[in-house]
Amino acid sequence: AQRVAIDFPSLVKTMTSIMSSAFYFDRTLVSLSNNINFKFIKIKLAFWKKPLSIERLLKMRLAINQLWRGSGPYANRIDDEINSLIYEINIRNGFNKDALKQHVTAIKKSGSRLDELHKILCPTLITQGKSDPLIDIKHSLKYEKLIKNKRNLYLEGMGHDIPDFALSMINNKILNIINTKTKN
Repeated sequence: AQRVAIDFPSLVKTMTSIMSSAFYFDRTLVSLSNNINFKFIKIKLAFWKKPLSIERLLKMRLAINQLWRGSGPYANRIDDEINSLIYEINIRNGFNKDALKQHVTAIKKSGSRLDELHKILCPTLITQGKSDPLIDIKHSLKYEKLIKNKRNLYLEGMGHDIPDFALSMINNKILNIINTKTKN
């Protein structure tokens, strides 16, 4: 979204940046904490020791999903999570084992946009969980200063996901940004 808003400003009326960074590999900021990285590797190793049955795959994916949660009042939606994972396996033919590697490669190739964020002119909402274990809130705090027409929504207890308790707040802020732009 940042790249499109920078390169094609006439095409972007509003922008919402959720759980993002302008440069994930910024050496002045924490990216993935050693603690989360260790837990992620530990989960992968624990489940790759034996062949992955559907049950073991579900347990592994549920454990990984737990890593991204924040410290807030998360609803226990284990049935919904399992149904979503079963959908991935049965309807979408499983998980792309290269997805993480591809995602990291794309982030690296995108490089830094810190020197270009001043070109984003559209009304922008920056949303971040204050307890995001994957992208520290300091990333948002750094890049928000570089965007002129912005608002922020930093949510206590939200991690690198959108829990039920945050959904309506985020939706309302997004609608507010869109409605502000429509009135102008």
